[in-house]
Amino acid sequence: PGGQVCVVELSVPSNPILLFGYKLYFLHVLPFFGGLVSGNRKAYKYLPVSVLNFPKPDAFCGMLREAGFKQVEAKAFTFGLCRMFTGIK
Repeated sequence: PGGQVCVVELSVPSNPILLFGYKLYFLHVLPFFGGLVSGNRKAYKYLPVSVLNFPKPDAFCGMLREAGFKQVEAKAFTFGLCRMFTGIK
């Protein structure tokens, strides 16, 4: 009781135009050039898949509430590319 949670995650923008560019870069450009530089393209494919499979903000806030957190909030940064989720137990 009285504990707090703060989760900062990469996220997916909700704007359809930004989402198109985001997916183009994150799923194709980054893995290609990251693989060229590092020699390990697979490492640069994991992050986009992980971010795209993270629960949507409303769903994640619901999960925090189900876990007993109150005053749950989600705040978007950088056009929704990053989000911060907070709550109080």
